[in-house]
Amino acid sequence: MTNRENGKAAAKAAVIKQSPKRILLNTQGQILVLDLDDIIFLKSSSNYTIIKMRDGTRYTSSKHLKSYSETIDANPDFLRIHRSSIINKNFVKAIFRKSHKTYVLMKDNEELDVSAKKRELILTELSK
Repeated sequence: MTNRENGKAAAKAAVIKQSPKRILLNTQGQILVLDLDDIIFLKSSSNYTIIKMRDGTRYTSSKHLKSYSETIDANPDFLRIHRSSIINKNFVKAIFRKSHKTYVLMKDNEELDVSAKKRELILTELSK
């Protein structure tokens, strides 16, 4: 292995190490620790973010989706599929089209819009 390849491998390992495993969610009187492995998706709703969990629980956060995006960007399991949605690709059941729009069907049977610009990226990422 060349020095350049070693450098790339070390950089990739550093990114994986820095990837968070949890996020913190402030609620009334407590701070919840949510494992990223249990999050199905995060969805923007006006000035709030809805976080859907594997067990069906929905949390509403007063943080914008952008702040969560910055936190979990390094995690390879999460994809931004639309300006209003981030998904955990481990929970994708199907991708389909209705008329001219593309949707992702999650394992909890929730349908989320896919932006036209993200469609090819999503197909590539899900095939990995």
